[in-house]
Amino acid sequence: MNLHLENGTEWNRQLVRMFWRLIAAYEIFAALGHVIMLLLKNDAWLDSLTRYQLIPTAALLGVMGAGHLALRLAPRNHDDIVPAWAAAIVTALLVSLPGLHNSYELLCLPLMLSSLYYRRRILLSCTLLSLVLTALLLLLNAISGVPVTGREAAVAFAALLATSLIGGIVTGRGRALFESLKEAHEREQSLLVRNILNGQLSRMDGLTRLLNQRSFQEHADYIVDGVPAGLTFQLALLDIDNFKSINDTYGHRAGDQVLIAMGRAIKSVLCPDDIVFRYGGEEFAVMLQGKTEAEAKADCLAILEAVRSLVIPDMPGRQITTSIGLAAYEPGLSREEWFQRADDRLYAAKREGKDRLEVWTRPN
Repeated sequence: MNLHLENGTEWNRQLVRMFWRLIAAYEIFAALGHVIMLLLKNDAWLDSLTRYQLIPTAALLGVMGAGHLALRLAPRNHDDIVPAWAAAIVTALLVSLPGLHNSYELLCLPLMLSSLYYRRRILLSCTLLSLVLTALLLLLNAISGVPVTGREAAVAFAALLATSLIGGIVTGRGRALFESLKEAHEREQSLLVRNILNGQLSRMDGLTRLLNQRSFQEHADYIVDGVPAGLTFQLALLDIDNFKSINDTYGHRAGDQVLIAMGRAIKSVLCPDDIVFRYGGEEFAVMLQGKTEAEAKADCLAILEAVRSLVIPDMPGRQITTSIGLAAYEPGLSREEWFQRADDRLYAAKREGKDRLEVWTRPN
């Protein structure tokens, strides 16, 4: 989570839209006031129109145009431009509207806005800008003959500094809240990742990186519980021939190399829709999806050839072979019955001399 999540482009767009809405509201109410003056036949309506609408409108439109130009020229500095833009709008109103010349405390509004960015740098720069603008307004009023007292000046600067201090408290609290939310979000993400990894690890064989027996049972149950009509599945069970003698002769490290190589050999001849599992020990299972018996037999024969071609570093000159039992799924079979058919054919292949494929067929 970004600490400055609320200070993004969308937040600045909302503020700019608010600026335009406030100006539109002022124009509407000012126009209504002049209409009422006309209806009451007040002879001062034309002077009022000039002083309270035309001049302020020109000043506000100039400031709005300058603000949009600044955003276009410095698109990466929106967070700095928008609070300063708000201060410029307030200053334009103070200068152009009669009766507001001494309302210096209105410059506290941009300070309050800048505190909502929860960044001390923006609050500090807006505070300095507001103090400078207040000093310039005091000087302009003094030059223009508008009465300025020391008390007014002191109150204006005190109000700005007090607002800045309050804004600093808001900024600090906001940053602390965001940090807390960030830490909570990171903990939640970490927990989610761990749960996902644990879920994956619980379904994966650590040695071969193939799916394990639990995953096989889940896939088989899914097929048995609701296989779509017309979709065929073939189950091949494979068992490495003479694996015990491999471990006894060459050691378990060589046995692990055989298991890893076996998994790679099986996957090398299958398509992406086929799923390979390490069922347990030296036994593997393959679910072949959407294939006829002839296509499944061709895949199994290709697996036999790929396994015969394996070269194991710790077993120079020793050929690896496997036996395979193949059985098609038939609607109505349970997972256990389907597995048993393939398993029977696997052990038939073992009895018939190993390194071969046996296919389950319905008894006559």
